[in-house]
Amino acid sequence: MSAAPKLSSEAHDQRAILRNCFLFQEADDAALDFAIRHMEEVYATKGQPIILQGEGSDHVYFIKSGSVEIMNYIAEERRTQRVALLGPGNNFAEFSVLNHGHKSGSAYAYEDSELLRLHGDHFLQMLSSYPELSKRLAKLLAELNQKVEANSELVQPYKPSLLNLSPAVLELLPQAQWKRLGAIPVDYRPGLLSVAMKDPRSPLVSEFLAGKPIDVAAYQISDEQFEQAVLDASNPTTRTRGAANRAQEASYPDTFALMKACSLFAEFPDETLQQLKTHLPIQEIKKGSVFAKPGYKFEAIYLIFKGTFQLLKPIPRARTFTPVWKLGPGALIGEVPLLSGKPHSYIVRALEDCLVVPFPAGVIEQLMASPVFTIPMAVQLANRFQELSKFTLQQAYKPDATPNFK
Repeated sequence: MSAAPKLSSEAHDQRAILRNCFLFQEADDAALDFAIRHMEEVYATKGQPIILQGEGSDHVYFIKSGSVEIMNYIAEERRTQRVALLGPGNNFAEFSVLNHGHKSGSAYAYEDSELLRLHGDHFLQMLSSYPELSKRLAKLLAELNQKVEANSELVQPYKPSLLNLSPAVLELLPQAQWKRLGAIPVDYRPGLLSVAMKDPRSPLVSEFLAGKPIDVAAYQISDEQFEQAVLDASNPTTRTRGAANRAQEASYPDTFALMKACSLFAEFPDETLQQLKTHLPIQEIKKGSVFAKPGYKFEAIYLIFKGTFQLLKPIPRARTFTPVWKLGPGALIGEVPLLSGKPHSYIVRALEDCLVVPFPAGVIEQLMASPVFTIPMAVQLANRFQELSKFTLQQAYKPDATPNFK
């Protein structure tokens, strides 16, 4: 890339150009002037790589004119897929700056394009100095997560470390049925049978279990893995390896210690956390119960104090679910729907007796006024989005509020 040539658009008011970017649409003049002082304008010709997958990125890019194609190489399938086509007003590469990681995709100029480039240090300084920007970024990232959750079919791959066959599991799905169904049972928790399926969208397993009060969580398994899993299931030393591999649950003596260990509250003064603690009750969720369903309107964000929850995405055609997240102490439930203002996409089931600490929407709104809270929230949502994208068959990138681009 090179410095941009003198194009007619340079005569336009720089503030007006930035206000076309989603992040700056509600920014005050001081925030815009900070960005303008530290931005560099660069020019990318059609087809030119801007960032390559696997590389680190020290800059965040804002598209002034033209368009940029975000591509992802899937090594397992040896193919490249388009993740997004971004136009004026969009930005990219903020994830790498927020989490100091490597790019999960490549960015190419889809046509001759003018870009505004902001160094990562200045980007983070800007978020710290202008709270409305870090708050807006956190809400943008929540919306990106929600779009992928709502519009994608999520498929988690089977891993041998999941296998934990008990007599109860084999009663529910006897070995004589495995090949006919193209499915092998993996684990059982109250009300939830985990199954590895050659075709997670097949209704055969749910039809076989019809009448039983059980939800089915489906993992994707290949033909080769299926044969190996059958052998593992027949071997007493490997059929319960999942039990040994279950993560040891973190333990906290009280909600103050829990908040201190959570990255969202790491920079808060102890006095503030002690004050918060006195206003936050602990809520009990019984083992096997469903805490939330798709469409549920969250009026709080819940911090897990004790126990484990499984988040499941419905596969309507199969009348089964695919497991997406398993969340334990220190993790959050409900941050995406609350911050995005969009419906919840998952079933949230308690795998054991759980305790959660609710942060009501009013408390979250007060916390969102401080970059000390919103920047770690943005980092967490960026990491979540990247992990989620690994298991999507379709991906969404551009929020509704960004300018329309064709």
